[in-house]
Amino acid sequence: MIREKFGKLAAFAAFASVQLPALAGSMEGDFKNPPPDARAETWWHFTTNHITKEGITRDLEAMKDIGYSAAHIFMANCYGKIPNVPDAQIMTPLWRGLMQHAGSEAKRLGLSLGVHNCPGWSSSGGPWIKPEDSMKCLVHTQKRVRAGETAPIVLPKPPDYKGFYRDIAVLALPAQETLPEPKISSSPELAGCEKLSGGSDNPPCPLPIEKEGGKVSIFLEYPETVEARTAEFAFEGDRIHFTAEIFSSEDGKNFRKAGAISYKTPQDKGTPKFAPLGGEKPARGKFFRVDFSHNKTFSWETSQGPMRLKTLRLSGEVSVDNAAAANSSQNSFAYAPPRSGAHAKAPAVSEIIDLTGKMSPDGRLGWKPEGGDWIILRIGYTSTGRMNAPTTFKGLECDKLSKRGLDAHWPNYMAIMEADLGKGTLKYATIDSFEVGGQNWTEDFAAEFKKRRGYDAVKWLPAALGYAVESPAKSARFLYDFQRTVSDLFAENYFDYFTELCHKNGMLSILEAYGGPFDDLRCTRSADIPASEFWLSGGTTTTGRHAASAANFHGRRAAGAESFTTGWGSDGYWRQYPRMLKASGDAMWAEGTNALIIHSYVHQPFVNARPGLALGPHGSHINANTTWWNDGKAWVGYINRAQTLLQRGRTPSDALVLAGESCPNVRTRNQNYDKPLLEAGYFFDFCSSDDLADSIRLENGKIVAPSGVKYSVFSLGGERNPTLRTLKAVKKMLDAGVCVCGERPLGSPSLSDDDAEYAKLVGEIWGADAGSKSPRKVGNGTLYPENSAARALADLKIVPALKTPDGFRSTARSGGGADIFFISNRLKSQNSGVFRLRSDGEKSPEIWDAATGEISPAPQWEYSGGSVNVALNFAPEESKFVVLRKGGKTAHFREFSPKLSASASASEQSPIEIIEAEYRLLDSNGGGKDVKEILQKAAGAPFKVSNKLLGDPFPNKYKELHFKYRTGGREFEETLREGVEYYWKGMEWKTPPAISPAIVGGKPAVAFGADGSAEGTLSDGSKFSVKAENLPKPIDLSSGWTVEFAKDLGAPEGKVRFDRLESWTERPEPGIKYFSGTAKYEKSFGVPPEFFAKNRRIILSLGEVRETARVSVNGKDAGVLWKIPYEADITELLKEGENTVEVSATNLWYNRLVGDDIKSPRKPLTTPQWILDGKSRPDDGSRCTFTLSKGWDKNSKPELSGLIGPVKLRSVEISKAE
Repeated sequence: MIREKFGKLAAFAAFASVQLPALAGSMEGDFKNPPPDARAETWWHFTTNHITKEGITRDLEAMKDIGYSAAHIFMANCYGKIPNVPDAQIMTPLWRGLMQHAGSEAKRLGLSLGVHNCPGWSSSGGPWIKPEDSMKCLVHTQKRVRAGETAPIVLPKPPDYKGFYRDIAVLALPAQETLPEPKISSSPELAGCEKLSGGSDNPPCPLPIEKEGGKVSIFLEYPETVEARTAEFAFEGDRIHFTAEIFSSEDGKNFRKAGAISYKTPQDKGTPKFAPLGGEKPARGKFFRVDFSHNKTFSWETSQGPMRLKTLRLSGEVSVDNAAAANSSQNSFAYAPPRSGAHAKAPAVSEIIDLTGKMSPDGRLGWKPEGGDWIILRIGYTSTGRMNAPTTFKGLECDKLSKRGLDAHWPNYMAIMEADLGKGTLKYATIDSFEVGGQNWTEDFAAEFKKRRGYDAVKWLPAALGYAVESPAKSARFLYDFQRTVSDLFAENYFDYFTELCHKNGMLSILEAYGGPFDDLRCTRSADIPASEFWLSGGTTTTGRHAASAANFHGRRAAGAESFTTGWGSDGYWRQYPRMLKASGDAMWAEGTNALIIHSYVHQPFVNARPGLALGPHGSHINANTTWWNDGKAWVGYINRAQTLLQRGRTPSDALVLAGESCPNVRTRNQNYDKPLLEAGYFFDFCSSDDLADSIRLENGKIVAPSGVKYSVFSLGGERNPTLRTLKAVKKMLDAGVCVCGERPLGSPSLSDDDAEYAKLVGEIWGADAGSKSPRKVGNGTLYPENSAARALADLKIVPALKTPDGFRSTARSGGGADIFFISNRLKSQNSGVFRLRSDGEKSPEIWDAATGEISPAPQWEYSGGSVNVALNFAPEESKFVVLRKGGKTAHFREFSPKLSASASASEQSPIEIIEAEYRLLDSNGGGKDVKEILQKAAGAPFKVSNKLLGDPFPNKYKELHFKYRTGGREFEETLREGVEYYWKGMEWKTPPAISPAIVGGKPAVAFGADGSAEGTLSDGSKFSVKAENLPKPIDLSSGWTVEFAKDLGAPEGKVRFDRLESWTERPEPGIKYFSGTAKYEKSFGVPPEFFAKNRRIILSLGEVRETARVSVNGKDAGVLWKIPYEADITELLKEGENTVEVSATNLWYNRLVGDDIKSPRKPLTTPQWILDGKSRPDDGSRCTFTLSKGWDKNSKPELSGLIGPVKLRSVEISKAE
């Protein structure tokens, strides 16, 4: 047995002492009654200064009632100020008393609490953080001097934050000769532009580019032709976001592009930014033009006026392209080799003079320059000035690169929250997604760099500021080492240390470790619950796979997610509903997430307000005031049962894929997955380069993770610039018999690596033939010179874990004697197929229905070639669990061939008719290509907006598809960007007649939803043939309903007759058109005797429902219907003769909010007196709703609502298969 360890596996033993325990109950028992740790949880946002004990108690009791197990407190208290109420500001005695009440109430109810580790949601800070304990960044000033100058050299102090500044070094760099002074002008004409080349002492030139579309050109005319390698820019102010293109010309008429820069930050320090010019040779010209334009950024980071340009000058110095993106001052971490001019000569390290000891405290330099021109850099650091947000209780963010940061932070917030909420009750502490920018210095950074990278960073620091050292190529490699050191310190001194502090205090850590200048996977690995986020408008997140991989690899039971977040889009502002949320959550489960933390429950201090307070536009808005809250128990029950299965065992991943090393987040943040691997039916986990170094062992030709998951293949995942350390790990894997996939490396990103040793090792692994595509034996393993692991796994004869037909998402778990497969139909139409589930043939498949809790044998399957092949049918966006476990094998179908009668086949067709379709330029209103016929041919099946499908009428331009279509009597209009995958709407409400296999009483049977026949083969090899004729025709119940709307919400009182079912928005009465809440539909009907025949089930189908429906028949509960198909088996509830059905349909708050704005417009962020007086509406009855935020007006269109139908009663005949 080959057994080898990399590094010390005990490195993270400290994190194993406090973790989520494995689910201890039986799988079936837990499925019926999900344990607390598997249940849905919620974020609990406190968004204003108004907090009440009554509201806290009501919130927590509602959470308990709906099925949540925990609430995570976020003090984002800046979304409105309520007047004339006790002011519960953070850390006041009133506030602390309220937190103590929350802790005692949670304990009473058996709920756990969590807390975000500081006020706001990002990241770790508060008023107690001093500048010396805050996040820090490099700053500098420069001074150009000449040999022989006799005037005293005084180095100006670099920019500081509120007086906090520390020097690092003073360095002198040999400089090129200064270019002559140019004549500067602009178009349009700008005041002060003529003095831009003079430096920072001149007044700034205002550039009107703060808004979209803003443009300005600045012209530099030199007295003679010059050669320039760099354009230098410096601004005054903090919110800087611009793009500049630089052009050169000999005659002032014919210009050619020489360079460009794109830059944006909300906290600029005024230091220079550089754009390299030319390439291998300098840019040459007498005339230069710089075209400035707006660079779009977040609204809260946009400049409030013209950007004030202080300096614009050209020089012959060699610079680093976009140094800000490579020095950890922003959110990126990426090796960025120069696009051109890689080997342009820059000052060598040996030529740079360290003058640090020659500068006095007042900046005077005791040094006389000799031998030419010099650039003297005074380099230091200050606070970044970034603060925790959003909250009224803000202060500096703590240092993330030193443990001193969290040591200064924890006692001032987390320790107080623990004391008030109570030990044991406070179970979780969270770091939300990292949204406070970069950090690239701390006090001992230089020593840490030398310890980790093996060389001194000080003389290379100019490269981090944009001044190339040695060459742009070598500077890029230093900058990689610089970023790697920053990432290491983020991981060890912030994220790992946070988990350590949690454990010391009996808490579990939840880490959304992404968004900053660090390696996401490395920073995630210490988390007790690695976490991600996903937004309804954005679909699944780019971080879900990294959190799931970290959990599966490092042995964490749960991979969490901030779930169902919304913004300003069409899914925000109380427009979320369970069916929508289910589809989004199912997609995230398929990414590997298995612990949904719902975003969000906002504290409701006013028990009289409807819908109440919100987190601005950010939802989902899910709390006790939500219209469908009570019906939502069915949805939460679905989540809880599903997660009970998804948290068992491990994902059976066969491949381990490097997420990246030179660009460690490029695959996880961009969903850059191994598509051939996924299409083949295999699962994989991402890992970081550190995981390879210290967290794996090799055993019998496999890679074994700390969790025990065994991987048969390792893939470099497209990494072309691995470090020498990773190459050595690859060689050890191959020597140990592991199959490795990866293309031949191009070179190391690190200046620490020995290039000769690197090249030698590349040769040993990939061989002398650089163009070979054939697998080659290396050591005891095989090297596949390709990125995908699919071929290697196939060559190893490893059966795919789960192969699905098109249109499905999936994941799997294995452990405890069971294999669990989650399969989700991603289409808004019915879908079916045969699913191949890896199996040893000893286990039988069962269908576990997380919506109902029912467990039943799979009706049709057979074992073949290492897989159980299960045939399944899915409703639109339906999901199913297939569980393989040992037990008595039930008789079942092996082959099943249904055939509808001719009349049934033709009865439910719902074609799609394309009305118009145009493929056009993005954000245009016409002038594109007519693609109506192309789209008509593609109608019905999902499609991607692409040139491949639609042709390319505008090469190299961004495009969009605008189209209208009609189906099911309704028209739809869409505008989709290029690359979007589309699923047709309007098809989901049709329920085509079906003939399906079933297991009834342990025996195979056929369920006939319409006349037809079925034949095939049973599991014992016998043949069967059965048919059904003259089934009762469905009874249409779509007319003659009476509807009673909930009181006090603007609708007519009493019962309203609906002669036909229609959306409330189609009614003429404003009180119904804009109604929000629940309306009870009632109808009496008779059932013909033939429906009650033996072996027949009677199904009530509601058709289209917006959004939930609680059904009763003859006064007996038939359940809550909240997803497609909205159907219930009511056989046992019916009686002969007359029957009564009641359907309580509930829609969304959005309609009433729009209607109230028509009747009584109001300003956002204002609280009316009637709310403060405890009333549910004003005395004049002018409105029914109150909330502080607003994302609609009187012209907004209300959402489809109510029971729309068609409602039908249909029969299903069950016949034995014989």
